[in-house]
Amino acid sequence: MNTSLMEQVPKHFMGRVQNAFYFVGTFLQIALSLTVGSVAQKLSLAGGFAIIGSVYLVAFISAVWPIGSEAPAIAGNHCMSSAVGSVQMRSMSRIIA
Repeated sequence: MNTSLMEQVPKHFMGRVQNAFYFVGTFLQIALSLTVGSVAQKLSLAGGFAIIGSVYLVAFISAVWPIGSEAPAIAGNHCMSSAVGSVQMRSMSRIIA
């Protein structure tokens, strides 16, 4: 996650953004632990496990959810012109061969 943050967030905002993520993560930990603890104590232990399982399910779904992108990640550097890119590809093929 740090790498994607470093690519998307300007350097002068990086500390603030990381602090916000840390704060939200800590809040979610506290809220979830209190919720699971009270459900496990008052209702059933299986209910507590079900809450944790649903959180993992939501995390998995959000991780595999496809995001739209304009170009594939292996397309190369967008700043290079096609002429420079083709020269570099030819020199790379000579090195490999």
